[in-house]
Amino acid sequence: MATPVTSLFRSCHRLRKLLRDLQSEIDLGPRVLKLKQTWLTQEEAAHKEAHDAIKRLKLRLKDDEGTLKQAEQQLDKYERQLFEVTTMKEIEAKRTEIATTKTKIGTLEDAILTAMSEIEERT
Repeated sequence: MATPVTSLFRSCHRLRKLLRDLQSEIDLGPRVLKLKQTWLTQEEAAHKEAHDAIKRLKLRLKDDEGTLKQAEQQLDKYERQLFEVTTMKEIEAKRTEIATTKTKIGTLEDAILTAMSEIEERT
């Protein structure tokens, strides 16, 4: 038969166990908070890096577009000069310059399309 003292000890033991469990939950809070803050900081850094990468891609795209425009202007200039030359050697030299410029334009157009698709993908 349980005596009042035994019953009192059991109640005290149960309450102390609950107190210990609650204290461990309270102690867990700051550790979880620190982990979540670390995770948030890492995610913010990753987001900033992705945003900066998109900015760099857009700048490279603008540079390539400017270079493309210059190459197209150079091509027009060469094509106009082709009609002004008189010797076959000069004509062949201009045709070579035109072919080289067209190749450069094609490469730039491919680079621009690649950069545009990469920007869209990352965005």
